[in-house]
Amino acid sequence: MADTRGAGNLWNNNRVVPYQFEPPAQEHERNVEENNHFADNNGVYRLGNTDWCECGNCVVMEKVEECNCCTESTKIMEKLNSRRPLKNPGITCITQLPAFQSVCLNTDVLETAYYQYRQEHGTFQATLEEKYRYIGYRQLVRWCHGVLGRKVRIPLPSCAVRAIRNAFPSEDTYRGFEWPELP
Repeated sequence: MADTRGAGNLWNNNRVVPYQFEPPAQEHERNVEENNHFADNNGVYRLGNTDWCECGNCVVMEKVEECNCCTESTKIMEKLNSRRPLKNPGITCITQLPAFQSVCLNTDVLETAYYQYRQEHGTFQATLEEKYRYIGYRQLVRWCHGVLGRKVRIPLPSCAVRAIRNAFPSEDTYRGFEWPELP
């Protein structure tokens, strides 16, 4: 008869072992506090100003979650530091890197990334500028954070959102960051 007391057994003293079949936390889940700087005092002090900005390129945003600077993200700072030219330490913002222009603002790159998105998720009805903005945001996340997973979202730095919005403006108001719907 097989031993049913092992750690891989569903039953432990005739009880279900909680979280037994849950995958281990991914790196972005363990570092969720990185983008949770607004948790203390609800971050209200960030609204209506850019005192929290250290790169000098952020703008006032409408939601607390959007009030963050590229310098507050470990992953974005790793990307910035790995790409910053040694002869130009004056680059203080992810948007100042030539690679940001190529990855997030180049329309040929965004068009190609949209084809990939369309293949995986289907088309979505939007203006060309809306598509470029959406794909530009996705490109920034993929470039700096890798694959987050379905329904996993993180607030983007105000400076990056500003640069993408300026490149692909809207005549309407912007939706801003939205947390995914819970099942």
